[in-house]
Amino acid sequence: MNKEELEKRLVDLEEKFCHQDHLLGQLNEVVTKQEFIIDELVAHVKNLVAAQSDGPAEQMTLENLKDFKPPHY
Repeated sequence: MNKEELEKRLVDLEEKFCHQDHLLGQLNEVVTKQEFIIDELVAHVKNLVAAQSDGPAEQMTLENLKDFKPPHY
């Protein structure tokens, strides 16, 4: 291989590396945003569970599900 071929290969590798580094940064941003959203959703679910009133929905099990009547009855 001559010097020009090596130089071209090196430039190609540098371009690929820069592209992958950019993509990795974008993926990191997406994962960080998703982590924040998931944390918020978990907090909302915990609040909903805590605020849920004591009713038949909380007491439902597989055993007593056959006896549960929906609200429209």
